[in-house]
Amino acid sequence: MANPKYMELGFNVIYLTFIFCIILVMTLRMKRVKPEHMAIAQRFRLAFLLFFVGDLAHVGARLVAAASGKLESGPGVSAASTILELLAMYILLLFFTNIWAVRFQKTGEPLYRFLMGCGVLGIILVLLPQNQLTSPHPPPVWSTIRILPWVIQGLAIAICMIRDGGRERDGFYRKLGGLLIPAIACYSPSVLFPGAIPPPVIALMMVIGTTLFMVIEYAPLKEYFLKKV
Repeated sequence: MANPKYMELGFNVIYLTFIFCIILVMTLRMKRVKPEHMAIAQRFRLAFLLFFVGDLAHVGARLVAAASGKLESGPGVSAASTILELLAMYILLLFFTNIWAVRFQKTGEPLYRFLMGCGVLGIILVLLPQNQLTSPHPPPVWSTIRILPWVIQGLAIAICMIRDGGRERDGFYRKLGGLLIPAIACYSPSVLFPGAIPPPVIALMMVIGTTLFMVIEYAPLKEYFLKKV
């Protein structure tokens, strides 16, 4: 029977390949984007590129560990690679927050500043010494603290997208917000409640969450890059 850890790595490789293809197609079709959508389209591409780099560092460390035969004896992931992935997750939501604000003209509102502040706070927490970069496992309490702003920001921006998309009859943002909520719900429990959820359940939730993020990444490609001018 296949080792679940190697199955996870295989799924992650497929996921990274998918993101790379999304970014590549966005780049190739950037000139075909409608002028009024160019600013938002560029933000989506940059957000996914930075997210890809963070995930590449995290999964890449696991692939190196697997190739050296160390995956079985431990997590095989340095804390530094996990930090890069967390930074990428925060940067992704910062871009999503900015995209929402630009699309619905909210850049001057206190809510926008609060949500951006959540993202900046999260990045600061991820970079603090309490993350113990010399250890692959930070203290459980700190794992919860450093991810809380991401959960708050993610759920809030999803609700804002659904609300404002509904008000302006923009089905794309209603769908995007609707996808973000279950994706965040799948990713969050493993870090908010470390050790409280059985590993098979966590693995299933991560697969579902990653699949949802693949749909989220494809949605802007279809909306802004694949439509004819």
